[in-house]
Amino acid sequence: MYPEQYTQLVVCEYFDDDYSSKKVETCTYDTGTGEKTTAELRSARFIYRVFEAETGKQVSSFTLPGRVNSCPAVAYALTGRTYYQLVLNEEITAKLRPLVMARRPG
Repeated sequence: MYPEQYTQLVVCEYFDDDYSSKKVETCTYDTGTGEKTTAELRSARFIYRVFEAETGKQVSSFTLPGRVNSCPAVAYALTGRTYYQLVLNEEITAKLRPLVMARRPG
């Protein structure tokens, strides 16, 4: 969408493996053959690292919990699939806004 010379920040999202995930919900799906299949929705936490695009220097790091509590509308997986909560758009926007809107040094 934008030419790469205008990119100033790069945000990387990582699943936090140190977080103790818990079952939030059981998702049930029709298989199309009259049978049902299930999947599990689990809590999650994510680590974000923000880098300056030009230098690769890390400028920020933060964690956010998953809060979106809904099973995917469609599942293309076998029984036993695991899904994880996602971060609310508003929460990640609030964390990134000060970095995006900050006055550029120099």
